[in-house]
Amino acid sequence: MTAWERLMRRVASTLRYYAEHETPEQRSDRYRALGVTIGPRTVIYDSLLDPVHPGLLTIGADCTITGAELLCHDDSLIPHRQRQRAAPVTIGDRVFIGRRAVVLPGRTIGSDVIVGAGSIVTKDIEARSVVAGNPARTLMSLDDFLKRSYTDPSVIDLEVAGTLGTVPVLEQLRTMAQARWFKT
Repeated sequence: MTAWERLMRRVASTLRYYAEHETPEQRSDRYRALGVTIGPRTVIYDSLLDPVHPGLLTIGADCTITGAELLCHDDSLIPHRQRQRAAPVTIGDRVFIGRRAVVLPGRTIGSDVIVGAGSIVTKDIEARSVVAGNPARTLMSLDDFLKRSYTDPSVIDLEVAGTLGTVPVLEQLRTMAQARWFKT
């Protein structure tokens, strides 16, 4: 095994440890200590925030980031021109970024935005919009999305004001699902 492979194995092991042993709040505190600006009540689940230039990343308040990658640097020019490009990434307030989404350097995501899972954000995103795809495109306004989500009969609507994952909420969800889908 080469020195590079040993280093990569050690980095992967460290990342797995933190993903398994940190709460979202501890993760946010660790990223803040590295220089990322993170607003209050923002929750980050097993995501990769730029490890090379963390000080270029700003995340607003009340955001949820789930398994996404937020990059402030681009190494694609290193083999050709021995140069690295870096640009700030700014995320507004009340933004949800879905699993496996990637935000590229220099992008700004406005407030009240939903970025769908697997999206690749290559351009700035206007406030109050829902985007998805590769590259991410605006699907609809947030207002239209909220109207639709309340009229979908296949979705169970559950108030989760700080209680998601607790036994009473999970029991309520299980009961509602059985009543709706299994007609018990």
